Amino acid sequence: MNDIYATPEADLAQDIAADRAGGNIDDAVAGNFEVNMLETLGEAWRGLKGFKLKCLIAILLYMGLGYLPPFWPEPGPIRASSAS
Repeated sequence: MNDIYATPEADLAQDIAADRAGGNIDDAVAGNFEVNMLETLGEAWRGLKGFKLKCLIAILLYMGLGYLPPFWPEPGPIRASSAS
């Protein structure tokens, strides 16, 4: 019968490949990384596909409608209608 409270017997060490993509904590602490800002901004800009036009339209509507209230006529006194 297996002991259910025993620690697992798995090899938890990971093999580090020389041609791996990404990084690890040790490389980051040692400063062995490179960040290209244009690639980062380009990737973020491409990730916003479909949102940019909607956001621009919403901003233009918000700004356009913000200028309308000064041109609205002021409400006059409420008059009771005569039902004769």
